[in-house]
Amino acid sequence: MIKWKAIIIGFILAVILTIFLGSAGGIVGFYLAVLIAGIAVGYIVDVNIKNGATHGAITGLITGIVSAILSIVVALAYGASGILSGLNVIAELILSIIIWAVLGAIGGVIGTIITERLWQTVFTRGIMGGTAKTESPEEMKPKIEFTRENITKCLCPQCPVQAESECAQTKMKMLQESMRGMSPEPSDVPGVYCATGTATCSDIDPNKMCNCPNCDVFKENNLEQGEPKGYFCQKGAVK
Repeated sequence: MIKWKAIIIGFILAVILTIFLGSAGGIVGFYLAVLIAGIAVGYIVDVNIKNGATHGAITGLITGIVSAILSIVVALAYGASGILSGLNVIAELILSIIIWAVLGAIGGVIGTIITERLWQTVFTRGIMGGTAKTESPEEMKPKIEFTRENITKCLCPQCPVQAESECAQTKMKMLQESMRGMSPEPSDVPGVYCATGTATCSDIDPNKMCNCPNCDVFKENNLEQGEPKGYFCQKGAVK
C-alpha cells in the first residue's frame, strides 16, 4: 500500500533541498537533493526494503516530472520555445526523470536500512524498556505459546500500530466476550502475533511506533534474540 503522506513529505523535502543544493552544486546538487529525500522517505515508510525503494522511486519520479515541467515553463516564458523542439532536449528530460527516480529508489533503500539498523539497536540494547541479557544458546531460542496468560499480558491491542484499526478493535470486543467461556482461536485475537504470525486485519498501520519492547511477553521470552525483532503483526511469528 502506497503511503502518500511519506511521499508528500519526501517531495517537499526534495524541493527545499533542490533550491539550496541546486544553487550551490548545479546538477549534482539536484541529484543529491533527490537522494537525500529518498533516504528520508525510506526511513519514514518501513523496514521493508522493497517498500522503501518503491516509495523513494515514486518520490524521485514526481520530483523529476515537476522539475521537467518547470524547465519547460521557464523556457517558454523566456521565449526559448525553439530549444524544446529538439529530440535531444526531450531525451535529456526523460533521462533526467529516470535518473531522479532511480536515485530516489536508492535513497529509499538506504533509508530503510538505516531504520532497520536503528530498530535492531533499540531492541538489542533495551533502550525502550529492559536490557539485553546474556543467555545460553538454548535459552536464546524464542518460542511463544498461544495461551490465555500470554493473551492477557500482550500489549498488541494498545499498540499504536493497530490502535486505529477498526478490525482490531472489533476483535478485541469479541475477545472480551469469548475469554469468559471457551478459549479463542488465534485468528480471533488481535495480538500475540509473536506466536501466531501476521495479523488478519488489513487496516493496521506499521508506520506507527511498535510497542513490543515494553511488553511482558517480549521481555519474558527474550524476543530481542529472535527474528523479526518486532512488528510481528506485519512480519510474522518470531523464530
